[in-house]
Amino acid sequence: MPWTREQMAERAAKELRDGFYVNLGIGIPTLVSNYIPNGMSVQL
Repeated sequence: MPWTREQMAERAAKELRDGFYVNLGIGIPTLVSNYIPNGMSVQL
């Protein structure tokens, strides 16, 4: 079964570390930001 956009965004967020600058393309960055832990600074 294919992943949903939300599942992909949650998985991508798990790879982020504090201070990262990330270019994920159009659409998904908005969803990824929903899964970044509070207190973590990431530039999308």
